[in-house]
Amino acid sequence: MSVFKIGGSDMPVPSAITWDKSDLDSELSGRNARGEMLRDRISSKVKLGVEWKYLSHSQVSRILQAVNPMFVEIYYPDAYTGGFRTANFYVGDRSAPIYRIKDGNEVIWEGLKMNFIER
Repeated sequence: MSVFKIGGSDMPVPSAITWDKSDLDSELSGRNARGEMLRDRISSKVKLGVEWKYLSHSQVSRILQAVNPMFVEIYYPDAYTGGFRTANFYVGDRSAPIYRIKDGNEVIWEGLKMNFIER
């Protein structure tokens, strides 16, 4: 079984996944005249920093095409639940530096990085 899926399709196993969780507060949140924090938390969202190392041309293309829709369903290991979770995310900037081009036609990518932010 895969540890990382995009849109229900198995993807290469990431080299690294960084799990972050952020609270989203309304504009009513802030400090009062006594300096006490008053919060109106409206939601909490997960952000995944995902990185793959040394991918073939076809692997990079497959992953990038899978994240092309505006929102994608991601299956991933979740730090909070201690298991696996499926949720909807949008993808941030993507970065893929080339490692090597052999004989002018074989491309090896050093890696692929992107952030997934929960919808």
